[in-house]
Amino acid sequence: SHLSILQDAWDSGYETIWVMEDDIEVIENPHILSQYIKELDSLVGVNGWDILFTDQDTKDQKGQYVKCLGYAPRPNFTPRNIERFQEQHLISSDFRKIGARYGAYSMIVRRQGMKKILDFIKQYKIFLPYDMEYYLPDDMNLFAVTHDVVSTLPNALSDNGSPNYKTSNSI
Repeated sequence: SHLSILQDAWDSGYETIWVMEDDIEVIENPHILSQYIKELDSLVGVNGWDILFTDQDTKDQKGQYVKCLGYAPRPNFTPRNIERFQEQHLISSDFRKIGARYGAYSMIVRRQGMKKILDFIKQYKIFLPYDMEYYLPDDMNLFAVTHDVVSTLPNALSDNGSPNYKTSNSI
């Protein structure tokens, strides 16, 4: 469903879209996100970011944050720079630049981010769940807010929460 949404948004000419799944929790007034987009544009440029997550990080079933510092290897793609997946640094009091992120339940995607994801999937095909692949394109620029606005609902059912995918976070 995420890929069809991205393709439809791309075909429709949208510049920025907000994709949410059904297991979200609204924590703060989401209207603040328009201001965050303007602020991030000012900090890194309109084309300087591809995805902005509306919360700090993915959460486990107990609501504890879970960092993604690696990637799940694929048989037909090797990232040029695996160190980038460990990137985690503040760029302002409102934003962190990140290198990888599990979870796709609430993310704002810029047009160039749509293209990067769609091109990647068209070239390498789907191998893993979407939330383990969208951050793989070598030039993907991910950011997250420093406090939750819209996040995942703890204890929500997950279609990929139980498999034991092997990840590589050794550098």
